[in-house]
Amino acid sequence: MTGISREELSKKAKSINDAVFGRTRKKKVHLNDALKIQVTESAKFALGKALSIDGIAPKAKDSFIDIIKDQPESINVFLVKNEDLGQAIGMLKPLFGDKSKEVLETFRKVFNQLQEEISLDKENFTAS
Repeated sequence: MTGISREELSKKAKSINDAVFGRTRKKKVHLNDALKIQVTESAKFALGKALSIDGIAPKAKDSFIDIIKDQPESINVFLVKNEDLGQAIGMLKPLFGDKSKEVLETFRKVFNQLQEEISLDKENFTAS
């Protein structure tokens, strides 16, 4: 699994919050719009980390990116409930083979860590 530093997560979280709420956090944004941007940017970041693990063929990466471009909702395969992980891994197997579980786990780990950092960044900004 790809190791990711707290510093890198913190920088990305700040970047996402800046994009959503502005550098001074005074930008008015509807909650739904803010969540959509946050989840989209977090998913892009997590997907980049997941596809960068060793052993993933460049052709598989390119194919999956093409699928995401054509059908953006395809990213939902990574955002499944724990009880649906087996099915999600099965859906990824044609592209990633034996690395499917690792790709899925890496995505979920990075995505969840980034969500925590985004929340911490919001709290820290409000506190200061």
